[in-house]
Amino acid sequence: MGPSFFLDTSALFELCFRDRTTRENVLRSVPEIRDFVTSRYVLFELARGPVKNLVLLQRKACQVKGFSDLEEYAGRCFPAPHRLGTYLGAFTSFHREALPKVAMDDSQHLAFFKSHLESNIRRGWKKALKTADRTLNEIGCLEEIPPPKISPEDGHYLFDLPTPKCGQQKNCGLKAYMALNRDQFERIREHLSKLEPSDAETKKRIKALRALYRNPNQNFKRTECYQCGDALIAHEGRNDGIILTRNGKHFEPICDLLETQVLSY
Repeated sequence: MGPSFFLDTSALFELCFRDRTTRENVLRSVPEIRDFVTSRYVLFELARGPVKNLVLLQRKACQVKGFSDLEEYAGRCFPAPHRLGTYLGAFTSFHREALPKVAMDDSQHLAFFKSHLESNIRRGWKKALKTADRTLNEIGCLEEIPPPKISPEDGHYLFDLPTPKCGQQKNCGLKAYMALNRDQFERIREHLSKLEPSDAETKKRIKALRALYRNPNQNFKRTECYQCGDALIAHEGRNDGIILTRNGKHFEPICDLLETQVLSY
């Protein structure tokens, strides 16, 4: 067995939901013989982030008349860069490997894209659940995530995630995990606080880390969990291989402190 690689959310998404060129770019960064590891926390972040964005894009595709309308809608999402990035990636993947080489009008362009997107959501989610050779759950994240499905009434994708349960201590083991490893998360917070310059995402993470490891018996805001995502993923995967990510900017400082190797492709 080759070395182990812990797939973060960006790596798992690109392996399961993007075009062949993107997948091959990820796989070229690792040996042919290797062991992939991920976690339930990564799967949940994948679901509530990029996959949820694809579902929103499919719903919009059901409402507009042409592909140009969909492009215009995506262009208005610039205040939400993660959503915009997912949309542009979906357009790129479609045009690289699924766009028919025939003349078509705007409505036909939309129809082909919508069909491709629906198939990608369905197959991609199934693939995400089985790509890793091992799936950890040291954090105690929710085990059950209902799969996305198309409504027979209007053709819209439905993805009813159990996010209302997030933040309730009885539903997950996050607070217990933070309490058990408080010293390490305090060190991560202190280390991130010394970084200059610190971007907006890191500033939110610094604040949220402190909120999570204090008062271990209290509920917490779900956004605090989400804002600590990179720190939690790096910590949970620190003993299970090299962290594989497209987001080296945020993982490398944390992994340096944890003495964990990170590979950014």
